[in-house]
Order: sequence, then structure tokens, then C-alpha cells
Amino acid sequence: MNAASSTEPATVLEDSLPQRIHAHARSQPQALALVHDGSSQTWSEYSAKANRIANRLLELGIGRGGRVALLGKNSAHYAEMMAGILTAGAAFVPLPSMVTASTLFAIIEDCEPQLLFVDRHHSQLLAELLELAPDGFSNRVICLDFQHGDLPQAADWYATASDEYPAVAIEGADVFCVMYSSGTTGVPKGIILSHDTRVKQARTMVALEFNVDATNLIGTPLYSLGALSTWMPAIYGGACNVLFEKFDAGEYLELIQQHRVSHLLLVPVQFERLLARPDFTDYDLSSVKYKFGGSAPMSVAVKQDLAARFPGEMFEFYSMTEGGVTTALLVNHFPDKLASVGQATSGCSLKIIDDDGAELATGEIGEIVGRSELHMDGYVNNAVGDNNLYWLDSQGDAYIRTGDLGYLDADGFLFLRDRKKDMIISGGMNIYASDIEASIIKHEAVREVAVVGVSSERWGETPVAVVKLTEGASITPGELRDWANNTQLSKHQRIAGVSIVDSLPRNHLGKLLKLEIKQILIDSGVTYEG
Repeated sequence: MNAASSTEPATVLEDSLPQRIHAHARSQPQALALVHDGSSQTWSEYSAKANRIANRLLELGIGRGGRVALLGKNSAHYAEMMAGILTAGAAFVPLPSMVTASTLFAIIEDCEPQLLFVDRHHSQLLAELLELAPDGFSNRVICLDFQHGDLPQAADWYATASDEYPAVAIEGADVFCVMYSSGTTGVPKGIILSHDTRVKQARTMVALEFNVDATNLIGTPLYSLGALSTWMPAIYGGACNVLFEKFDAGEYLELIQQHRVSHLLLVPVQFERLLARPDFTDYDLSSVKYKFGGSAPMSVAVKQDLAARFPGEMFEFYSMTEGGVTTALLVNHFPDKLASVGQATSGCSLKIIDDDGAELATGEIGEIVGRSELHMDGYVNNAVGDNNLYWLDSQGDAYIRTGDLGYLDADGFLFLRDRKKDMIISGGMNIYASDIEASIIKHEAVREVAVVGVSSERWGETPVAVVKLTEGASITPGELRDWANNTQLSKHQRIAGVSIVDSLPRNHLGKLLKLEIKQILIDSGVTYEG
């Protein structure tokens, strides 16, 4: 198979992110690198912290080829750890926090990190995790910013380490991070991303004025690729990253005004909350040069409102954590294409294929596949998943399958039509209907279940279960919803409601007709807000 990029000899990167941090500490030591919760760090201070963490890891034999996991909210501690892990040459694993302890433990077993850092916001999840884990697991756990029993705290753990730059020779093929996205069944898959891929992405984004004069506001979790996609070019270009822990529209607007933010990235529902504030125009947002959106479809009305009332260029991106596919829509410049997600970015090739793998013509709806130099290096412990991810064209070139349905118009703009994988995107989080269905079907009163996403002003989409009960069973929709949410589902998976029906529509092959199920909910007139 001709993979998405050719195999090249191992080369040491001359501009890895650790090298860029070290260079900024020398060239602009007193410039701001990081702001969080009223405190700030210069590039000199940020580099020194990263070096201490890296040197402590290296003392423990954790360097190139190693993995270190992080469980926490956006904070200076979290950003320091990411930089320190990379500076040691190890890969960081940003763990999703909105999962159950059992799912989290399964992820940890899958990626086998040598250390796990946890912040104070997840102390209860840590306690549950320690109960599930075998003896000796706690020896790998370090608390970022709180005390938990006899576990060490990060500041003490690296306090005596050297702050000299260790100058680890990082090769392009070395693992930068492992991102866990929601899986359709079982444990989410670990997506392996290399330094080479991340540096190429950072270099591309730096062209959008991510430089020493820029201030980037991060309002989505750093365990998501969306947040990292602006954190990285800000680091690369020497900009200041302002971290926001938990999104609040008013506080977010205050930060833009206070720090003269030039760059920001949000998911559509967050943009909607900003625009919905009656005092939106009272804030001074004139510093904003670039806004980035993605992770979920954005309505034409919201795009129009952003172009009209929110200063700066607006880019809507469509992509996958696995890579291969990236489109960009310059909202301010293509008012007649706002129903699309834009055109393929430089170096990306898009095609549309049918269920048999044949290429489709312009305007025909099928599965979206893409190929570019920005792509993953596989899944952790999942060769079968790797093979199922690719489609080969007639030349033997590999394209990554998105599982999404859409079409390309005559100008190369991509229009999304549906999600083949039944993915529901709620508040920017990917939720798979099959995972929720597998949990609800466990209830003895449930004979059949289908989960679909319905429109939600608060979340963009929210999951709702449509259920056929076992004959003779008696349970109310509210009772079934509470049972599922309280005992079966992770926080981000929780269903907004249950609708009990006599039968679920299926085609002649027995496949559930999700569009018809959605129509049943629409016809019911019930509103679900999650």
C-alpha cells in the first residue's frame, strides 16, 4: 500500500516544539508565553519549568519511546507538563476526562503510560481509578496541584531537577502524542501522531500571524486536537497562550478584551453562546484577527452572524484526529458557500466514494475520503482498525475514510450531508449512538433501542433514545433515562430523554432507519435540551 506519505530516512527535526520553546527563552526571555487564572509566565520561566520536568523524566529513564499521561483541565500545570514531556522526547497522552473510571482505566491499560499526572478537579475520578487498578499502580501516579494520600506532588517531584535544556535529538517519526477519540464500540482507540506531522501543521498555521505579537485564547480542552491545533502554532511562533479552564461566555469575552486576544478557536455551540449575549457588542473585540471553528457542523445563520458582528477572519475547519482530510472555509469571503465546510487545504486531496468503493462524480453524495501529509501513524494496539481506515484509489494511494457522507460541488467545496457512523456531536464532543445503545439494551425492560441526535440550542445536538419495550414490561421514560444516565453512561454520553414506541422502523434488511426515527421525535413535538 502506498501510504499517505512516503517513507523517509530518519531525520532529526531542527525545529521541534521543544527546540522552539528553548529558542524563544533565549530570544525573548521576558515576553509572555502563558497566562492562566490571573498568573503568567515568561518564555524564560516556561522553558525552565519544561526543562526541569524533562530532566526529571530522563533521570527515570523516560525519554524517546516513552509515554506519559495527563488527566486535567486547562491550566498552567497542564501546559508545563505537556512541554516537559515533549522536551524529554517522550509522548504525552492527554486523557479524556468526561468518561467513567472503568473506561479511563481501559485507556490507560491500552497505552501503558509510565507515569500519570492528575489535577485536583479529578480527585474523585482518581480515587475510583485507584480502586480498579492493581497493586503498584499508584507508584505511577503524581498529583499536579493537590495532595492525595501519600502520592507525590509534581512541584516537589521535579523541584531539584536541572533547568538546563537537555537537547534531546527528536526525530520526525518520534511520537508526539496519543489522542483518544470516542470509539464505536468498547474502548476508544489511541491515535498516534508524530512530531513531523505536528510540526508541519504548526508551520502551516504560523502563516496566519501566530507570531511574537499574537495572543491565542484556548477555550476548549487541551485533550482535544482542536485546542492543540492552536496551542502548537502559538508555541512554534512565539505567541502567548491564554488558557481558559471552563467555558463561560461572559468571562470569555472579558478575556478577549483584557488580553487583546488576536487568535481563538471554539466549537459552534460556544460561538452561538457568545453571539446570543445581549451585551455582545459592548465588549471591545477589535484585537481579534483570526477565529477558528470546527468539531461540529455550524449553521449558515451563525456563520453569517460571525461575519457581520465578530471582528477578524473566520475559518471553519473540517478534519479528523486521524488526519488525511482537512478543509477550510473562509467565511468572510465566500457568502454563497456558507452551507459548505470549504475546500481542501493545501496538500490535501478529497474524493467521494460509494459503498462499493467506486469514485463518485461531482455533486453525488457518498463517503468522504482524504489524503494529505498530515495524518496519523496508526492506532495503538489496533492493526485491524488501521486496515479498515484506508481506501485505495486506482493508483494504490491510500486515503483515510471519514465515515461521513457528503459531496463536492464544481468549485471543490465540500458539503456534509450525514454521518455514516451515527456520530452525535454535543458541545463539541463526539458521541457514538452505538455505545449508548449497547448500554441501554442491558435493561431487562428494553427489547430494542435506537439513539439519535436531536437539535439542541444549548449543545448543538443532544442524544435521545427511542425504545421498544419487552412485552409486559412497565417503566416510564423518565425512569429509564435516569437509570441509563446514573448507572450506565459517561457524563458526556447522557441522554436528554427517552421516547417509548410500539415499533422501530427498519428496512428490508433489518437496518434501523435513523432518519425516520428522528422524524418520529420531531412529530412528537417534544423538546429535549439535555
